[in-house]
Amino acid sequence: WLLTEALGRSAERAAVPPAVSSGVVGGIRALLEFKVGGGEAATLPDAMPELRDWALSYRNPPAPLRRPRTRPPAPGTARLVVHDHVDRIFGAVAAGVDAKGYPALALDDIVRGASASLTTFYQHFDNKEQAFLAAYDSAVAQADAAATPPFRWTKSWPQAVRAALEAYLSFWAAEPLWARIAMVDVLTVGAAALEHRRRALGLFEEILAPGVELQPGLGPNVVTAIGGGVHHLIREQIRRRGPEHLLQILPAATFLALAPFTGPDEAIAVANKGAPRSSSNTARRASGTRRGRRP
Repeated sequence: WLLTEALGRSAERAAVPPAVSSGVVGGIRALLEFKVGGGEAATLPDAMPELRDWALSYRNPPAPLRRPRTRPPAPGTARLVVHDHVDRIFGAVAAGVDAKGYPALALDDIVRGASASLTTFYQHFDNKEQAFLAAYDSAVAQADAAATPPFRWTKSWPQAVRAALEAYLSFWAAEPLWARIAMVDVLTVGAAALEHRRRALGLFEEILAPGVELQPGLGPNVVTAIGGGVHHLIREQIRRRGPEHLLQILPAATFLALAPFTGPDEAIAVANKGAPRSSSNTARRASGTRRGRRP
């Protein structure tokens, strides 16, 4: 709240979209959680100048964020793929968490839901926590797999970031049960999930690497904070409106990811791509930086 208030008092930052400010706060909170929970609290003083510069890099865009033209994907169109007993165990974990919540989920619920025996379960996992985290890792890996090709085969880096985020949000929107588990329910698992949640931001290391080359002062801590901020926006949208509406946060997520590296003009132009213009919006659009196709 204090950071959001401070940004609002600055004339050149007073018009930063509220969702973006919320993402910045969520990103800083995520980085602090990872650092403290991961035993890296001693590195926080060195990280603070970088985080300060990152937070202050968001300046007023020349136009407001616009709601994108999107339709919610049909549920299940992304369809997670595992195999055999593990597939059924993952499905039972998801159904059990959806019905009872992770803390109340019992091993018997998983075994019964998977139509499996305890012997079969223990051939793969030691306990419900291990099964949940394996299911979580599988869902995140498949979301990343959906986002990576659009990023790698879009020549303009800013447009590539938007394409990756669109595919990422589309995946979770099409798998609402798994979206809730991966973004909301995982928070109830506690310390055991912390490293898994941190690894889940690996996609952002790839899609933001060209931006770090452009702005070397913004390094790994900022990349983690941006990824954590995007996940914060996803989580809040799921809680407020439901996973099927995740594509509505695409402009805010795109601006959050791009603005520190490209500046607000280009970031807002890319973020609002394809969105309907209001009659009063006369802001100019910035062109994306063309980059070579990545392997």
